[in-house]
Amino acid sequence: MAYLGAQVLGIDEVSESIHVATAHTQLTADRWKQAKRDCPRYETIGLNTVATRSRSHFDAVVMSELLEHVTDWENMLYLAHVCLKVSVIDLPGTL
Repeated sequence: MAYLGAQVLGIDEVSESIHVATAHTQLTADRWKQAKRDCPRYETIGLNTVATRSRSHFDAVVMSELLEHVTDWENMLYLAHVCLKVSVIDLPGTL
């Protein structure tokens, strides 16, 4: 999505996951410069924090391979919805 021009924020509460994602972005820095696109940003935070600070901020929320790891999925979907701008839907995906 970032390569297509979207501003992307990736989040995870596991710092190692963020470290790996950030390292990958740094290794592909030339790709972003050539495409004249902003690379994705990554933060070690939870969805609750994002929902608190970024209410009605995002055009889309993508939760990939996540639902099977969450016990309170209804609250997670609610928090994702809080982050969305008006009249947008969120589509969680899982394998």
